[in-house]
Amino acid sequence: MVRYLTITDGNISRIDGEFAKHSRVSCLNLSSNHINTIEDRALGTLYNLSILDLSYNNLTEVPSVRKESVTLDISNNSNLICSKLKDTLVSRPEIIFNNENNTFCITSRDFVWFQTAETLPFSQVKAVHELQKNCYHNCTCETYRLNLSQGKLPTFEVAMNCSGKEFLSLPIPLPDNTIMLDVSNNNITSIKELSDPSYQNLRHFIADNNKISSIQPLEGTKFISNFETLSLQRNHIKILETYVLDNIQFERNYNQRKVKLGFNKLQCDCNTMKLKVWLLSKINHIPDHDDIKCYDLNVKVIELDAGKMCQDPQQWTDYIYYIIGVEVVLLVVLISKVTYDYWIFKSSGYLPWPANKMPRLPCDWLCE
Repeated sequence: MVRYLTITDGNISRIDGEFAKHSRVSCLNLSSNHINTIEDRALGTLYNLSILDLSYNNLTEVPSVRKESVTLDISNNSNLICSKLKDTLVSRPEIIFNNENNTFCITSRDFVWFQTAETLPFSQVKAVHELQKNCYHNCTCETYRLNLSQGKLPTFEVAMNCSGKEFLSLPIPLPDNTIMLDVSNNNITSIKELSDPSYQNLRHFIADNNKISSIQPLEGTKFISNFETLSLQRNHIKILETYVLDNIQFERNYNQRKVKLGFNKLQCDCNTMKLKVWLLSKINHIPDHDDIKCYDLNVKVIELDAGKMCQDPQQWTDYIYYIIGVEVVLLVVLISKVTYDYWIFKSSGYLPWPANKMPRLPCDWLCE
């Protein structure tokens, strides 16, 4: 009985019918032909089939095989459709794909949300299939967009939603190629995890309505250099350090960047004027600038009056001079009064009425 069957380098375009019943073929090599169609029942009688090589053909989908565990090589089929390949991953997860690095497929309108034809590597189709399985516990992951960077293979970028999960800290690690993370409505107190390597591709970070107290952990991260959206509304931020915000570039390729910092309980003083200058210079990138207010004053930061927030040191010096002058005058008056009372006492033998009515002190004997 035939166990190994090889038919290669031919002009076969279609496989109809079926192999003989009770066939013992376990290894079938049909590579390097022009096969574009294999009927569903064609391989149905190959119960012992364990290796199937269909590389270098014109197939659009993975053929149906009967045996549960099959090693399949479907590389270099230029017309393979991604949605069909993904369907196979879902319905036949036990199939082992050989030569994955040379397996590509063409996107179609029914593959995720994509609207044009692009060639994708098998690894990306597999990543889409396993996306939710690799997602952080209790979060939801979905494809965000396809990155078509010149000179690189197309890669799907991921959006992860972890809002309202009662998290106390940012999730680690993020799935590969995560570009968007929403952790709104949690109890997160710090954003220090933004420096984790799994956050290196993050572009959109939304962490509204948490308990974040500082933006200092942003300093030195890749995120602050690469982001498109940063939203930290309704947190516990009291001070917005301008030395951190000054590291954000908005010019040239970064004109789409948006920063939202409204509804935080800011404590304002003279240093807040630096924040006002920064906000006014970047106001087109701060859509909620009217909601960035001084909590203790209930005044918009962009409307702060420097004259009221910052006292000139010269003004304080003037006040000190006034106080010293008043004290000198009072001292002169006091000395004059004591001298006058002493002169009256020596010349007439009695004290003036105000001094005479004052209670005697232990030290009065010095004047007698």
